[in-house]
Amino acid sequence: MSGTTPWHYTDTMNTNKNAYEIRLNILSIAHGDLMTVFHEKLHNTKKRMVGDQDDSWVEDKIDDRVISDLLPTSAEIIKRAKELHAFVENA
Repeated sequence: MSGTTPWHYTDTMNTNKNAYEIRLNILSIAHGDLMTVFHEKLHNTKKRMVGDQDDSWVEDKIDDRVISDLLPTSAEIIKRAKELHAFVENA
């Protein structure tokens, strides 16, 4: 073992990512950001529907149209990813 690098150094030191992996990570972060916004909007929509009442019935009132209107589009996710990429490039 003398003269060799312990395994834990080689595993942790080799973290270089290629361009595709970096873009995928940025896209994943953008998707996560916008899904967080989606869940907050959905929560607020439910709160507006029920107010201070029992909310057990609200799940039946949220239809696919409401959800699709709130969900981020692919174009929005890509736009957010470009914003994140620009931030990283200019930092």
